[in-house]
Amino acid sequence: MIRSAFRRVPLPQWKELIQQISYRSGFAGDVSDVTAGSPETTSEPFRYAYSYTRKDYPDWSDRRISSPLPPIALPPLPDHDVKPSHPIWLGSPAEARLESRVELPKGYVPKLPRNVDLKEDFADYHASYAVKDGVLTTQRVFIVKLREVPVSEYEAYKKFSKAVADDHELYIPLLSSGMASATADSYQSEIWLLPYSEDPKAARAYDDARDDYQRNDTQGEIAALKRAVEIDPKFIRAWLWLGEIHKFMRQSDSALQSYRKAIEVDPQQAVSYKALGFTLMGMGKFEDALPVWQELIKVAPNDIAGPMGLGSSLLGLKRYGEAASALESAIKLNPERAGLHALLGGAYLHGGEEDKAIAAYQKALELDSQPVMFNYIGYELADANKNLSMALEYAEKAVRQEEEASQNVKLSALQIEDLDHTSSIAAFWDTLGWVHFRKGDLDQAEKYLNAAWTLWQNGLVGDHLGPGL
Repeated sequence: MIRSAFRRVPLPQWKELIQQISYRSGFAGDVSDVTAGSPETTSEPFRYAYSYTRKDYPDWSDRRISSPLPPIALPPLPDHDVKPSHPIWLGSPAEARLESRVELPKGYVPKLPRNVDLKEDFADYHASYAVKDGVLTTQRVFIVKLREVPVSEYEAYKKFSKAVADDHELYIPLLSSGMASATADSYQSEIWLLPYSEDPKAARAYDDARDDYQRNDTQGEIAALKRAVEIDPKFIRAWLWLGEIHKFMRQSDSALQSYRKAIEVDPQQAVSYKALGFTLMGMGKFEDALPVWQELIKVAPNDIAGPMGLGSSLLGLKRYGEAASALESAIKLNPERAGLHALLGGAYLHGGEEDKAIAAYQKALELDSQPVMFNYIGYELADANKNLSMALEYAEKAVRQEEEASQNVKLSALQIEDLDHTSSIAAFWDTLGWVHFRKGDLDQAEKYLNAAWTLWQNGLVGDHLGPGL
């Protein structure tokens, strides 16, 4: 049909023809750079190409997009879902291959949908999604094998048609990769961006695990994921999820084994190193975490999690000079991360470079002046018994701001996050009490530490309260 259209339309009007084809395919943008083969050369497949420009690509306001590919034209289903009395005409046997490549905005990663593999006697349909170097690639293949769908296969055709339509109408969420890629509790979002297995049985087992998760059946979830990786040993997403469940169940050795298996399967997959590295740090195994972060830096040199994890592990080992060097590298990748400057300040402070520490702390506050940052720096200074006048200033500011915020809470409009004020104010009172203790003002220290203990029976507050009294 396309070849016939190009035959009927003069070459100078091919751009207008492609514009109409683009509109009818559901694309509202403008076409340019149209090229096409010879419509008369019937011994070869007819190929055409064009550039397409569209502003406000849907649905960017909700941070999701669709793959810019035309729909697969399948015969519509009969009205009222009545089984037809005659076969459904598909057309001559043919194969259509479609591919789109979308360069994503910097700082965003797609949540990849699962691949689609449909095989019926009358037709096949395959769709795959992948992302590499910031480019989302979608491939769709439609193969007509029979000229018509027999009446006996109507139910199969109905499911086939719906699955193809659903895939075309699919929106792909885009997630910010900035903060998530370098925190211990949010690398998990990157796991869900990994592709499904191409093996239908392994993908089905993975879906069974999701169903078990919804039913709070943890053992069933583990069994289903083990079945998935047994069927497809290269199913990284399943290996990592299995590790997360084992970690939740406090089965640390099994969790580490799953993460290491994911790395073995694909040593270039950055999120596997993050899962392993952050888990080792959470277990206090900082020495074991070092080679993990070093390897991540080699695999993904522009991923901030590598130098940040390395620096944090070195801080845990009290190797402050090396920690500062690693954190400086992390800041070069993202100088707007206040938390990095605060960590660097700690490395400088404990490494005996107080002037550098104060400069790093002030930069952190320049980027983030929330009470929690004032409290963090105040505590670090007090704990190191350095610059106590600044520690007192920051601790008092954190307490004052948090007390004001808690006073603005309305019981009639209480939100879940409002409950955080209680634990925050207790932690901030503990810091202020600890600063007063360091300064030798034991009466003020006792006042704030007792108040903190009343709200929050935390071990650290107890440690401070003992010598404070």
